Amino acid sequence: MGRPTRAPRDRPARDGPAPSPLRPRRRPRGGRGPPRGPPTPLDRIGRPRLAPRAPARPTGGPGVSGGDVTPAVSDGDEVGLVVSPTAGKGRAAGVAARVRQGLSRRGLVVRDLTGPEPDATVAAVRRATGAGLGRVLAVGGDGTVHHLARATATTGTVIGLVPVGTGNDWARALGLPADPDAALETALGPARPLDALAVGPPDGGRDAPSAWIATVATAGFSGDVNARANAMRYPRGSARYTIATLATLPRLRPRRLVLGLDGTSVGYDDVVLVAVGNTAHFGGGMAICPGARPDDGSAEVVVVAGIGRVGLARFLPRVFGGHHVTHPAVHRHHATEISLTCPDGPLHLWGDGEPVGPLPLTLRVVPGALRVAVSDP
Repeated sequence: MGRPTRAPRDRPARDGPAPSPLRPRRRPRGGRGPPRGPPTPLDRIGRPRLAPRAPARPTGGPGVSGGDVTPAVSDGDEVGLVVSPTAGKGRAAGVAARVRQGLSRRGLVVRDLTGPEPDATVAAVRRATGAGLGRVLAVGGDGTVHHLARATATTGTVIGLVPVGTGNDWARALGLPADPDAALETALGPARPLDALAVGPPDGGRDAPSAWIATVATAGFSGDVNARANAMRYPRGSARYTIATLATLPRLRPRRLVLGLDGTSVGYDDVVLVAVGNTAHFGGGMAICPGARPDDGSAEVVVVAGIGRVGLARFLPRVFGGHHVTHPAVHRHHATEISLTCPDGPLHLWGDGEPVGPLPLTLRVVPGALRVAVSDP
């Protein structure tokens, strides 16, 4: 197979220069002392900053609008509960105790569906929902949502999340409260249908998906960062992704990539990362796919190609605010079915911060596959 040709850049027109994610450097107070030196790569990575919230809409929370509504729970209803043993590095257990107390005060019947490992939890949720359970609450992060999507996609079962994860990108996309008590109120409230990405074989077959992805699927440098961050115990929160990024940069390895976009093939050389977004964020607040919405029936595809280590270190801070889209290394597409092939050898796909499998694979947007309790439906 010959080397794929680079596609023309698919970028929106700039309305002006992209705002810098770095604050200007100033002299110490009083004007004394020399100015600070040039920024280091660590300064450029900086502290993660969240992308601006979407403007208020007549209906729906951030990134969510339209669709039929499932009513809130009523007194005496039964709900399932899944608690991630790893989310928040132990904080989930304490938050889960508060959640159980809140459910008890409301007179709800709680069925514990937490298994010793994710596959056991998925099996328990499938059995319970198959027997008529209508809502499952999760105390965890993006990985917990990833496994609940496996168990509940296309079933109509409502997912309610109390976010206690490392990245919390799913909660960020939906505007879920960070406070556990407020998040529990939302998790028990009305729910709307949202899209999800179904993972299938490279031929695009419609057999039972091997995985479901609620936020972003990614491969390349970003996947390597995910793997390193998941293996780290400290620090907590999104700072872990910053440290993992710095540790992974020296091992940057560009590859060739062939995309299938609704049947049209597009090839890129020297790809650093590819992201397929059902929602905008990955890596603890990085708005890699700023145009992605979980209710529009399509996915945003972002390819970053032709950039080296130093350039990538300067590039990454722009991603937190979604300002990277005007960079010449960025190529954007929208599609409903996306196939990913790497001619240069093994390349693994990650979704919701969890390993999915080696390429080639196909991702298909399934409208309304998930039913999720969201703020202000």
